[in-house]
Amino acid sequence: MGDFRHGEDRPTVARDFAHVRDGRLAAVASRDTARARRFAETFGIPRFYGRYEDLVRDRAVDAVYVATPASAHKDNALLAVNEGIAVLCEKPLTVTGREAEDLIKQARLNGTFLIEAMWTRFIPAIRWAREHLWALGESWVHGIRPSASTPS
Repeated sequence: MGDFRHGEDRPTVARDFAHVRDGRLAAVASRDTARARRFAETFGIPRFYGRYEDLVRDRAVDAVYVATPASAHKDNALLAVNEGIAVLCEKPLTVTGREAEDLIKQARLNGTFLIEAMWTRFIPAIRWAREHLWALGESWVHGIRPSASTPS
C-alpha cells in the first residue's frame, strides 16, 4: 500500500497498519521529499517519493491511502485510479458531488476499487442507532441516509 501525505505527518495509519496481517506500507509520497523521507524512516517504509505521480508508478503499490487536502482528493485519487490502483480516500471523498460522480465513473471504467474513509459504523451513536431504531419497525424507520457532501 502507498500513502499520500500532506502537511504535518499523521502517523495513525502507519501505526495501525502494523496490525494488518497480509499487507505492508510499501511507499509514501509527499509534495515535500524531505517530509516523505522522515516519515518513511520513522515507520520503516522502504520507499518514499516527492511526487504522487511517482508513487502510483511503483509496481509494489496496489492500493493507496489519500490524506491530502480535500481540494486535491479528486486529482490525487484519479492518479491511482487511472493506474488501476485501489483507493482509500480520506473524507470527504471530493469537495463537490460532481467531482465525486466523475471520480466514481472513472473508477468504474477502470474496474478500480474506490472508497471513502468514513468509518461511521464504529461511532457509538451510530452503533446505538443501528441497534435500537430498527426495533421501532419498518413503518417508523424507512432508512438512514447520511451525507457529508456539498451540493454541486
